[in-house]
Amino acid sequence: MRVLVLRLSSIGDLVCITPVLRALYMQRGAEIYLVVKRQFAELFQYNPYVKEVIGFEGRLYPLLRLLKRTSWDYVLDLHNVLRTRLITLALRLSGCVRYRILRTDKRSVRRRVYALLHRRFPPIPHIVSRHFEAVRLLGVEWDGGGLDLFIPAEAFRICARVPRRYVVVAPWGTHPCKSLPFSTVVGLIRQLLQRTDVVLTGGRKEERFAQRICEEVSSDRWGCRHRLVNLVGATSLLELGALIARANHVYTVDTSVMHMACALGRSLTIFWGCTVPQLGMPPFLDWLDRKVRVWSVFRNLPCQPCHTHGARVCPYQDLACLRFSEEEMQPFVREMHLKLQEAVR
Repeated sequence: MRVLVLRLSSIGDLVCITPVLRALYMQRGAEIYLVVKRQFAELFQYNPYVKEVIGFEGRLYPLLRLLKRTSWDYVLDLHNVLRTRLITLALRLSGCVRYRILRTDKRSVRRRVYALLHRRFPPIPHIVSRHFEAVRLLGVEWDGGGLDLFIPAEAFRICARVPRRYVVVAPWGTHPCKSLPFSTVVGLIRQLLQRTDVVLTGGRKEERFAQRICEEVSSDRWGCRHRLVNLVGATSLLELGALIARANHVYTVDTSVMHMACALGRSLTIFWGCTVPQLGMPPFLDWLDRKVRVWSVFRNLPCQPCHTHGARVCPYQDLACLRFSEEEMQPFVREMHLKLQEAVR
């Protein structure tokens, strides 16, 4: 059975489709061809359940010419946006699809209403559950496992640049209202440096902010006993995965690092801002694995959530949902550290 899977972006959403890919391969023996944006293709380079990754570079015509050369038994649209709907329509009209086109129900309207009315409706089912609803007609069911992320040995060379024991701090999301403010990041790292070494990660657009943070929390100025390693903009996706896989703990927001940490079985602390877990994208863990712990830092303000994916500007201009003082963070950082020490014992 040859299956074409469409999920163009983004990193966290791509990691969340891996249970479906695994189930299709293990339960139906499917040959899976996955279409993703070119910059994210390396996430599936070592995935044994995917036969081929097709990189999408933004132009539909060359992609359609390539896809029309093959006859597909099923097309599985796990993105369900205008662009993927155009792709599936073109394939249907060209006669390339033998059986059916299946789509994920994104619950878009319900999610928008949930954000507009600030949690006055029941929670949205997890995106992984919604993906499995799409393949129910194929007789594919969830196998009880978690997310997958396969890291090659060469990616772990990046770990030579960091201390032996450390925590990862990834405070930035794609949208400004999902990113921790500068003062919150500085306060968090100061508290962590009193207890452990810290690796700061992020994309290239955050390099300037990361440099300011490093200057603010420099060991000479504040007397911190441990080391802060700045790797913002210096890692590939798989190298970032290698850093997460070796970390003792991960501090992040509602972003791709959260899903990567779940796939790699790392305990993590999540700061929730303009989005909330009830919108259908909380951490997805293997229910059989009780060692992974997840802590959520959530102010539970009346205005939360204010967006389904992440707003560019806070409606109240203060980003109060993600603004924590150093004194506020000290108790839960201490508590997390003690619980992690207990888990190690």
